[in-house]
Amino acid sequence: MTVETLVSRMNGQPSTKQTPTRRKTVLFCRGCEYQGPPDGPWIIHRKPDSDVYLCPNCNTTVTVRDRFDNWE
Repeated sequence: MTVETLVSRMNGQPSTKQTPTRRKTVLFCRGCEYQGPPDGPWIIHRKPDSDVYLCPNCNTTVTVRDRFDNWE
């Protein structure tokens, strides 16, 4: 691809082409490379102040998210 072609494609106009898009929020497992949305099949251990997300394939801890629902 030439520079001229690249510049002509980068005209700042939004694309009207409908393409299937991936969700912006995706969790990734470093242990087995499994990925999925936060509301997917992750194993969630709820603790008083946080939620611990484990991979459904290999039980690797993927993330720990603070819970703020107990604030007064």
